[in-house]
Amino acid sequence: MRTAVIADVHANEEAFKAVLRRIDQERVDSIVCLGDIVDYGPRPMECLQHIWERNIPTLMGNHDAAVIEQTDWQKFHPENHRALAWTQSALDAEARHYLRTRPKRLDLPWAVGFHGSPYEPLWHYVLEAPSAALALRLVDAPAVLVGHTHRAGAFCLEGAGRVRMIPARPQDRSHDAVGQRRVQLDASTRCVINPGSVGQPRDNDPRAGFAVVDHQQQGMVTAITWLRVPYDWHATREQILLAGLPPAYGERLLLGQ
Repeated sequence: MRTAVIADVHANEEAFKAVLRRIDQERVDSIVCLGDIVDYGPRPMECLQHIWERNIPTLMGNHDAAVIEQTDWQKFHPENHRALAWTQSALDAEARHYLRTRPKRLDLPWAVGFHGSPYEPLWHYVLEAPSAALALRLVDAPAVLVGHTHRAGAFCLEGAGRVRMIPARPQDRSHDAVGQRRVQLDASTRCVINPGSVGQPRDNDPRAGFAVVDHQQQGMVTAITWLRVPYDWHATREQILLAGLPPAYGERLLLGQ
C-alpha cells in the first residue's frame, strides 16, 4: 500500500496543483492531509475545492482553527492577524463549516495523524528526538504522522529506546537534481513522519514538499519517499500582492523560509 501524506498547504494553490499532479504520477492508494489548508496564502477557497474534489481526509491545523476562531489570535505574530482576517473574509459558509468540523486526530490502520503531535494536536512541534520519543510513547501505532513544522523528515525508534533522526535532505544534497529521497525501513520500526510543507517550505528549498509512505495494509511502514516539486512561486507571490496580504509572505516563498 502507498499513501501520499501532505500538510501545510497554506492557501498556495500553485504549489498544491503541482503536488497533486505529482501524486497522480506516483499511483498511490490514498491521500491524507495533516491540516493548515488556509492562511498565509491567497487561494484558500481554491485549495479547499481541491480537497473536496478528491475527498481527502483532512485534519484541523492551528491556522485553520484560528480562521474559525477556535484558537486565540494572540498566539500568532501580529502581522499574521491581517492575513487571518483576510482569509475569514475570503471563505464562504460551506468552507467555514468544513474547517469547523475537521478532527484533530486521524486514525488509520497503520498510523495516527496529528497536525502538531499527540501531546498537543494543534501546537506542539516535533523537531527533535525527545519530542518524537514522546509522540511514540503517547500512541500505540506503527507510525505517527505530523506536520506543523514545515520541515520534512522522520524519527525512528531503534533498539534500547533510542530515537534516530532521518533527514529528508541528505547533507550532500545528492537528491536535489531529481527532487526526492527514498528510505527503506525495517518492517518492525516505529517512526514519526513529517512530509514537509506543500505551500510554505521552511528548509531553504522553495519547492513544494510531500511524502509517499509505503506500508503494510494494517501494519508497519516499509519505506518513506520525500518528494520536492517545483511550481510557479512567482505567480503565488503576485497573487499575494494583489490580495493585499503582507508582501513578506510572497518573498519567503522564493527562499523556502
